[in-house]
Amino acid sequence: MKTKAKGINNKIIIKIIIYLFAVVIAFAVAFADWQGIYELFGIYPKTENITVAFIDVGQADSIYINTQEGNILIDSGYSRDAQAVREYLDRYHIKKIDRVIGTHTDWDHIGGMSTIIEKYNVKRIYIPKYDKEYKSDVFAKLTKTIEDNKINVSYVDRGVSLIKTDDLNVRILPPVDFEDSNDSSLVVKLRYKDSRFLFMGDASSNVEEKLLEKNINVSADVLKVSHHGSRSATTQSFLNAVNPTAAVLSVGDINTYNLPSIEVVQRLTDFGCKIYRTDLQGNIVMNSDGKSINVQTEK
Repeated sequence: MKTKAKGINNKIIIKIIIYLFAVVIAFAVAFADWQGIYELFGIYPKTENITVAFIDVGQADSIYINTQEGNILIDSGYSRDAQAVREYLDRYHIKKIDRVIGTHTDWDHIGGMSTIIEKYNVKRIYIPKYDKEYKSDVFAKLTKTIEDNKINVSYVDRGVSLIKTDDLNVRILPPVDFEDSNDSSLVVKLRYKDSRFLFMGDASSNVEEKLLEKNINVSADVLKVSHHGSRSATTQSFLNAVNPTAAVLSVGDINTYNLPSIEVVQRLTDFGCKIYRTDLQGNIVMNSDGKSINVQTEK
């Protein structure tokens, strides 16, 4: 009889151990630092919505986009601005960037991109396919960094689709013009369900006119205003075609270029756009569920 009792006691002990183990697992699942675990293994959960962050890099451009199909970085500011970009990315434990877009050769757009490539796991980069005469020193440095780090690169001279699903479409719009540095800007349009964003780089009214002539669909809820609000772009006819409800100006505080132009700001105001400015509001972060767009500012 003692042997039988001992067997029963062992079964009870095993059941208690299993129960306690289940309780420990339940608490671990409920209270674990999953972000830390994701960071440890380099695995990140897919977001159901999209986030578009206009990073405050002063008189420069940098935009981070997070989607369920991967993340995108458009431009990186001056070389000194790479730190501000890194601070934003590191805040969210970003280790990998699926697609990087360098819109054109200007320092205030790709100056910090070599640093970004060296510090993050960049899967592919898109840059304009320039003839030699258009290549700047910073562009030469960038191309060398791309080669040294064996990054997959697409030299763009026409419209290119980056992501295309039923809900999400991200593409570089044609035409890609090479009349001057600013007009070679890669113009990017993002559509997530019913929400649309248009990123103009530094493209001038010449590019705007060509987009309209080719009947390119430029309609968007949010317009990243070209060239920091310079009067060289954002014409009334283009604004009518885009028909935005919100406009973002990436601009430096008390900059020597006197940007944004009073004329452009007035035109946006008269159109009824809600205007956001990085010099006044810092990082401008927009989240969309595909229907509505929620905006948070960080200054």
